[in-house]
Amino acid sequence: MKRLGLLAAVIFGFVICTGCSQVLDDESSPEPEETGLGLSVDFQGNTDVAGFEYAIYECGERSVVAGGIKDLEDLVLPGMIPGFEDMPFDARSRHLFSDFFTVLDAGCYDVEVEPVDKYGAAVEECSPASESNVEVLDGQTTEILLISQCTGPEKGALDVVAALNHPPELSSIKFSKFNRECERVKICASASDPDTDPIRFSWNQVAGPKLMEGISLISEKDDSCDAWYCDYLKEPTPDVYHQGEGRECIEFKLGKAGDYAFSLVVEDLKWDRDTNKMVPFDDSSASLLFPVYAADDPNSTCSPPKKGVYMD
Repeated sequence: MKRLGLLAAVIFGFVICTGCSQVLDDESSPEPEETGLGLSVDFQGNTDVAGFEYAIYECGERSVVAGGIKDLEDLVLPGMIPGFEDMPFDARSRHLFSDFFTVLDAGCYDVEVEPVDKYGAAVEECSPASESNVEVLDGQTTEILLISQCTGPEKGALDVVAALNHPPELSSIKFSKFNRECERVKICASASDPDTDPIRFSWNQVAGPKLMEGISLISEKDDSCDAWYCDYLKEPTPDVYHQGEGRECIEFKLGKAGDYAFSLVVEDLKWDRDTNKMVPFDDSSASLLFPVYAADDPNSTCSPPKKGVYMD
């Protein structure tokens, strides 16, 4: 009767604290078993964990008194076991685990576990777990639960915003197509961008005799022009741009009589963070080729060509 009373008291304690139950304390108790690792792996978390390596020390010492590697069990916790429900796992949760049982002298112990793969190597994704000053009492089993916290795969978010971009539109170009040789020609063009992007005009001679004076950008003040740009500019520069819409005028002096050809390209600009400058969008521009004719003038007294933009 005395032995039965002790057994009932220990079982009651186990149900309350998941910690104490009676075991047979004799020489037939098995030594800690090191089974190696089976084929079970952490299929739930996609890690390489196949089991745990256990190490038990006397308190404050680093000499292992018991230990070994145990496979993951085929079961999960709490597994409808009342003693593990809400201690701390929710009754409906499913946690892979392994179990290491060994008989020790009564006393104080430090316990460490480390998740390992099928080769017995530590798995970095899951951390070791430990408990210090665990008391093992005479004639009773002390049960503790250690939780190895695993990290999930590194993840972030990708937010893809798709925007439309439209090319600039040339709205007008005004000039005198028929002229005399050595005559000064003025050409003005207006353009805008549907998205109010900055735009840049690029003027070039593409064919014809040499110009007496090359292409020069002349002042054309209007409301669409940036204040710093509206100052008189003697030569075109790639840094000049208009915000959304703009008008530019160029001037040059024809050379000898012949057929001349010029091009105007209006580029759609965007900000480049690498160079900290405005750069063109790819494949987003408006362009126009146009002719200028110079008729022979017997009374012309052309001076020698000056420095400018020339093309044969």
